[in-house]
Amino acid sequence: MSNRTKKMWEQTAKFWKKVKPTYKPSKVEIARFDKYLTQVRKIISQPRILVLGVTPEIRKLLNKRKCDVTCLDNNLVMIKAMNQIVEKKNPQEKIVLGSWLKMPFYDGSFDLVISDHPTSSLKAKDFARFFQEIRRVLSKKGHFIIDIHINARLEKFTLDDYIEKYKQNKSWWQNFDNQVFTQYKVVMGYLEYYNRITYRSQWGKLDRLLRLRHEKGKLTNIEYRDLTCKLGETNIYTFPPKAFCDSVIRKYFKILNDSHLSNHPVYQYYVPYFCQVK
Repeated sequence: MSNRTKKMWEQTAKFWKKVKPTYKPSKVEIARFDKYLTQVRKIISQPRILVLGVTPEIRKLLNKRKCDVTCLDNNLVMIKAMNQIVEKKNPQEKIVLGSWLKMPFYDGSFDLVISDHPTSSLKAKDFARFFQEIRRVLSKKGHFIIDIHINARLEKFTLDDYIEKYKQNKSWWQNFDNQVFTQYKVVMGYLEYYNRITYRSQWGKLDRLLRLRHEKGKLTNIEYRDLTCKLGETNIYTFPPKAFCDSVIRKYFKILNDSHLSNHPVYQYYVPYFCQVK
């Protein structure tokens, strides 16, 4: 392993340890995963579980429940980084390197698929293929539990609005949920960042524009530090409307539950889907 690669996944692991929910699953989200897992285990006591990604919090839950787990991820750096974080290894877990759009498994290989926000890194045009693959690898009575980022609002909110909101009440800004909520508003509510056809959201562009203002002396060091998303200047995510997600999912699955905290400043953007194969 090259020093550069090792440094990369060590930095990723360090970031994951440092970052707070809602950037990673909260206790409330994990409890919901556990609730749905319990419902599935009433039907199949020892389900074969596929985790899309290598999210430590989900793996910790499944290890605690003594589940047979396969994790699928196409990012070797992320795999190594998250393995460094997982404190207690699951003897019944194996990790496979591969694509979510062409999963290296036979039809009906799993009884349950679990993932935390996997669609954010996919293009909207690939959603149908993604859910079709989940349907293919699931058994006839299989289930999936997935959190999906959605665009809950489309109101105009510019970069200047974003900065002004911060300056008006810096103590309010110190609440992490408030920070993330305001970042969502500017990234999804301003056409310069959000494409309403592809549903692609340019979080990285927000940080680039803030850096330019900082370099021109329009933001102090502290203001620049507080306002940046810190997700990387090249990051682009897909946040479609819920209606779009529902229409794709219903082609292959019955939605058993999709209730979410529509009034929460951040979780209004997260929809936990619990579904069963049709």
